[in-house]
Amino acid sequence: MPGRPPTPPPFPWTLRIAGTALASVHTVPLAAARRLIPSGFRILRVWPGRTIGGLFFARYGPGSELEYHELVVCAGVVLYRRRPCAWISHVYV
Repeated sequence: MPGRPPTPPPFPWTLRIAGTALASVHTVPLAAARRLIPSGFRILRVWPGRTIGGLFFARYGPGSELEYHELVVCAGVVLYRRRPCAWISHVYV
């Protein structure tokens, strides 16, 4: 029987990127973004029929509270409380 996973340390965490971090920004078709963003949010357009999305990959290493790899997917930019915010649809650790 496998053991329990380790308990993470309490927030806030100190994370240090260990040599690898990549970010990319893309225009995303509104129809594709809408499939990942709840209908109650207004998607901000940067061009007709498109919003901004992207990917972020990082490896957190020595000096961090936790050491791991992470891939974050931004499906688009939405308006939240009258401010533009990135809608993070997926985080893979």
